[in-house]
Amino acid sequence: MTSNIQEYEDSYIRNLAILAEFRDPNVRAHLKRIKRYSMIICDGLGLPEDTAKQISIAGQLHDVGKAAIPDEINLKSGELSDEEWKLSKTHVTVGYKFLAEFESPNFKLAQEIAISHHERWNGSGYPNGLSKEKIPLSGRIIGVVDTFDALTSERSYKKKISPFDALDLLNNSKGKLFDPNIIEILNLYFVEILKIYDENS
Repeated sequence: MTSNIQEYEDSYIRNLAILAEFRDPNVRAHLKRIKRYSMIICDGLGLPEDTAKQISIAGQLHDVGKAAIPDEINLKSGELSDEEWKLSKTHVTVGYKFLAEFESPNFKLAQEIAISHHERWNGSGYPNGLSKEKIPLSGRIIGVVDTFDALTSERSYKKKISPFDALDLLNNSKGKLFDPNIIEILNLYFVEILKIYDENS
């Protein structure tokens, strides 16, 4: 019974995440990659299997707040103005407030991820300027895999780069923007990451 409830919630979370970004034709593949990438990182960090599954499932809702951002910003092909960028960044607080309406542990974790996945190791992220271990581990994990996926995906405002170039950029930001331990795991399991990328691109 518990297993069936978990499967239902997993499906519900995925569909909710798709709905939030339904204007993006690549959202299904994006969410699948985020889920699988984060599972690899969690395993590499030695997290318990239940915790790894929770993070990989809840992480699919990291950008749920984008549903409240106007299309002319989300889908803009050029660079955002300062005002547009300021509004775009509010997707993390919007997502946090929306997810507060749900009571289950997966949704509470999704809420934590939504508010923290754009925080950065050196304190330069948003919305709260958290640094190092003050950033929840779940947010640090999703922050890395989401950045990797964004770099290696075509978007309305940019071309994609290769996974190897993306890895180089993340390595250059190790201990600056991103948790160095997570970047080390990304390097260690990069062959598996590449397999997921190839299968879902």
